[in-house]
Amino acid sequence: MFLNRLFSSTGRRTAPDGLDELRWRTLCKMIIAASMGDPTAAHRACSQLAERRPAEPRDGHAAVYLWFLIRYRVLELLGRTPTEDDLHDLAVRFNPRFARVARQDRDPDLLQRTLRTYYELTTLDDEVAGGLVVVAGTAALGAMLDNPQAQLEAMRPHLAKWLRDNGEYLRNIGLLQQPAVPPAP
Repeated sequence: MFLNRLFSSTGRRTAPDGLDELRWRTLCKMIIAASMGDPTAAHRACSQLAERRPAEPRDGHAAVYLWFLIRYRVLELLGRTPTEDDLHDLAVRFNPRFARVARQDRDPDLLQRTLRTYYELTTLDDEVAGGLVVVAGTAALGAMLDNPQAQLEAMRPHLAKWLRDNGEYLRNIGLLQQPAVPPAP
């Protein structure tokens, strides 16, 4: 399962809604820069994410947040769970924006493989893995957003609720080591 292969990490400062505020802001910077087609700003934000946890360069919270956000946005766009054909169509539709920040010279199908990875519709050989899943995922989400700052803020409460509802499961499978969101009062 794709989520089982994502990274694990320990918790950090949490906002009132339970999200790790530093990771959330850095991830938003990456997504917004990608949406604006600014590869320099996207790379700088990506470097900041890695620098936040030098002892643990793989940031599980960011990957888990991104997993939810991509799936949420695809559901918004389609109104249903996508098929492989739907993901192909989305990749064709958004590839021009994705290509502004994601180098595809060696992998022209990177956007489609990224979307398929987030929906667990790849083979292990075709899966986007490691740090690339976060980098390509931020570019993919950025490409699919028209007003990224407003849309990300609108998605945030849904992400926080999903983490409250699924935090125990995510800890049990090793993706999160600390409560992702404190239990609701």
